[in-house]
Amino acid sequence: MKKVIKTAISIPKIEYKKIELLRVQMGITRSQLLMDAFRDWIDHREKLELERRHVEGYKRHPENLSEITPLLKADLTAWEKETWE
Repeated sequence: MKKVIKTAISIPKIEYKKIELLRVQMGITRSQLLMDAFRDWIDHREKLELERRHVEGYKRHPENLSEITPLLKADLTAWEKETWE
């Protein structure tokens, strides 16, 4: 079984010209440019999903003041020691 699948896509001519200009400037193949774009898009979608799950978790179990007060105090203490010159 092949490790790659060849496919064809249709894109507007103006975007095609921009893609071609970029890939030539970068010295990469059209396939590599598109794979980089696909990977960036997939990474972006995964990060959005993680963020959504993070927010949902805090909605279900919000922090209370007793949990965050020690952290806030530690942050303030660290800033007090900082010298700004």
